[in-house]
Amino acid sequence: MKIYTNSLKANSYIYSSFNGEEKYIESLNENISYIDLVDMMDFG
Repeated sequence: MKIYTNSLKANSYIYSSFNGEEKYIESLNENISYIDLVDMMDFG
């Protein structure tokens, strides 16, 4: 199985992050933001 990745696309960046590869690509600033999972949940 081949995995096609393009490091300039947001989905490849997110996939790499889940695999533990930490890198910063400035051109993706407008497409990606970080939010803690707990902050996305509603416990009310």
